[in-house]
Amino acid sequence: MTACKRGADDSGSLESTAKRLMAAAPLPTNKTMPTSYDFIAAKPEGCYKLVSYNVNSLQAACKKGFKEYLSAEDPDVICLQETKANQPMAFLVSKKQYPFQYWHCSKTKKGYAGTAVFSKIKPVGVSYGLGASGLDTEGRVICLEFGSFHFVACYVPNAGEKLVRLARRMEWDVRMSEYLTELEATKPV
Repeated sequence: MTACKRGADDSGSLESTAKRLMAAAPLPTNKTMPTSYDFIAAKPEGCYKLVSYNVNSLQAACKKGFKEYLSAEDPDVICLQETKANQPMAFLVSKKQYPFQYWHCSKTKKGYAGTAVFSKIKPVGVSYGLGASGLDTEGRVICLEFGSFHFVACYVPNAGEKLVRLARRMEWDVRMSEYLTELEATKPV
């Protein structure tokens, strides 16, 4: 089984269907999730369904309906960015549904950054961080290696207000590019 990408040529029908369904349902806000998930497309035959979601605090997302969204989307693998979790939230997602759960929490600040990945499929390997000292303390990268591809969950740091962290961000961009190139040399990312 492989991960599939939707091309520009097949987005028209999905896009029009999504627009039609979204027009009939109330739009979500930053305080609530949709009340209906009829607009979610079925997984194509022979493909993995991979989902990425910036939750901007997993605790807050749970109050807004994250579990209902996850149930409706039903991905094979989901990565979460900006979890702001200080430690793994073992109670959050059923180990029966997602037996492979990986957390990378910030070691520098409480309630800051962080990533998590929940998978129905057992990865061949898992790694945390970019392997660069000084860039791996905020829990920003988890890589799952599957048989035919690498899946990278990443929460990219911003440059900060008035670009106070611009030098760090530029260093991050260089190292992330190198990291992805290293992975790509072995199998698709």
